Amino acid sequence: MPLFNRKTVFEDLSAELFFELFDFFHFTELYNTFAHLNQRIDGYLAQLSNIYLDLSSTKYILVTKLNKQQILGVKSLKFMTFEHGGQHEKQEFFIQYPLKSFRQLRSLNLRLIISSTDLPIIIDQLPLLPYLTSLNITFDLFGSKLTVDDLRHTYEIIFRSCTTLKILKFIIMDHNDSRKRIHNAPLFNQPITTNIEYLDIYQLYFDEFDCILSPLFLPQVKSLTATIYDNPTQQDFPNDKLTVDFLTNLAVHFNWEFSFAYLESIFKRTPNLKSFLITSSPITLIDCQKWQYFLSKYLLKVVKFHLHACDWEQRQWSKRSEYTDFRTSTYWMIERSGLVRTECQQSLDEEGNGLDSISITFTTTSCKSWKKQCLYCYF
Repeated sequence: MPLFNRKTVFEDLSAELFFELFDFFHFTELYNTFAHLNQRIDGYLAQLSNIYLDLSSTKYILVTKLNKQQILGVKSLKFMTFEHGGQHEKQEFFIQYPLKSFRQLRSLNLRLIISSTDLPIIIDQLPLLPYLTSLNITFDLFGSKLTVDDLRHTYEIIFRSCTTLKILKFIIMDHNDSRKRIHNAPLFNQPITTNIEYLDIYQLYFDEFDCILSPLFLPQVKSLTATIYDNPTQQDFPNDKLTVDFLTNLAVHFNWEFSFAYLESIFKRTPNLKSFLITSSPITLIDCQKWQYFLSKYLLKVVKFHLHACDWEQRQWSKRSEYTDFRTSTYWMIERSGLVRTECQQSLDEEGNGLDSISITFTTTSCKSWKKQCLYCYF
């Protein structure tokens, strides 16, 4: 028969092509699309060794039971519930499929953890996953039954016992107003040495941040993102004489009227920083002379940074030298071989008051080559 008269049907594809095709689907999509077409394809589905299980919405409902080989084939698991009503399905899933049975799991994404009943079926089993390298986990203390002690127990399990973990995103939702945190008890008050290299942590007090930004806590950290709430009463920083030598990427979001002393305590510890992002509510963050001082004294290796702050328009910060000096100073081009881009936008808050939103971005000529080597870059 001439080749142009031959017809190839889907079922005629080779096993290799089927498995390549399957790699483009999450497991739940795969089963909903291909299961029960014929025995041959069902056999291939039963043999999968790289399964990405996404149970983050109703369209990803698991319509079949996982066999033992499939459980061992799960490399990535995502289970996200945005309503308290979805918690029952999550608990039922982990009772039917204990987390510790996913022995090949590399990546785990869980939202929301709102009950202490999640601790034995999820948190306490994390150390039993020998290949887990990435964890993204969100806790909701607002309107839930979790206590601060539950949260402290969780962080100690994750930081102390998950020895293979390299990437961690640890989010604490503690108020319906995201700028506030209800509980006052510190979560991080003693060092626990970890192997984490990329850490993103949401809702910290500064004394907690001061605790974790230390080689006693994060000796191998390369990238760190933190959202910091509330102003500490003390002005001493016990860890600012200890340097975090591997840290090259830093993002810090302040939500209170901080002073530059807090920033200086951070930069004293980061001699190898290459890139940083700082955001703040008070517009006093935008101060050219202060930033020239920091870069000249502590941040000699920085190739890029971004600052963003907003405040009431009546402060007229966009007309002050603290802002305009970024455009006129020769320091950035002559001494740092880079360029500064400034931006100021006016907007209104909910009550109609004028706001100034100011951004400063600095880049050097060597920034592009460094960014190619950077796994987590913020801008």
